[in-house]
Amino acid sequence: MNELQVYTDRPENCYISKGNLIINGIKENYENKSYTSARIVTKGKVDFLYGKIDIKAKLPRGKGLLPAFWLLASEDTYGNMTKNGEIDIMEMLGENPNVGNWR
Repeated sequence: MNELQVYTDRPENCYISKGNLIINGIKENYENKSYTSARIVTKGKVDFLYGKIDIKAKLPRGKGLLPAFWLLASEDTYGNMTKNGEIDIMEMLGENPNVGNWR
């Protein structure tokens, strides 16, 4: 991927505050990238067959931003990441928040 960001596991980028999960993008020079952010991978930590997912999110707006919440497969049957399929719970094009970036 040709992204301007690097994902970190630093507490500046991902933390819990007052019971809320905060994923914080920061404009900074880090590992030859211009921004840092975080992603959370629960593979091997949680699986479910039935249920309901609720989210409440404050989403950033701006050119080049693509906040997203995906469900990915637990098994790498057909390769890695999205080759196994994905379910987009939420995905927003930051410069045009009224238009989803659905594939």
